Amino acid sequence: MDKELLEQYHQGLIALTSCIGGEVPQLILGGRLQEAKQAVLWYKQTFGDFYLEIQRHPIPELEQINQELISMSGELDIPLVAGVAASVVFAFYMPFLSAIVAAGALLGGCTVRIERDEPEDEQ
Repeated sequence: MDKELLEQYHQGLIALTSCIGGEVPQLILGGRLQEAKQAVLWYKQTFGDFYLEIQRHPIPELEQINQELISMSGELDIPLVAGVAASVVFAFYMPFLSAIVAAGALLGGCTVRIERDEPEDEQ
């Protein structure tokens, strides 16, 4: 989703910087810290309800991203939120997963892994 659409449809949405695949984390990993700050400020101005998402997973790059987001939080007065990777166990949750996948694809290019304990035809 491009930023023009986000500007048009931002009303009532709460936004986070997203997973490692999102714009801000990727700018941080690329050493483009000023661009990352500019992006963060754009999201804060556009959404109002905007948070910097830190995650703790066994991914080495997350430590660098987390440290920069923590620093930006203090510098730019934007709150932090702790996020985790989600896995879906029961078919009941599939409609919710569809919404998560759509939001991830639109806002940050994140992916969700689906694990099934039963064959699809038994759902």
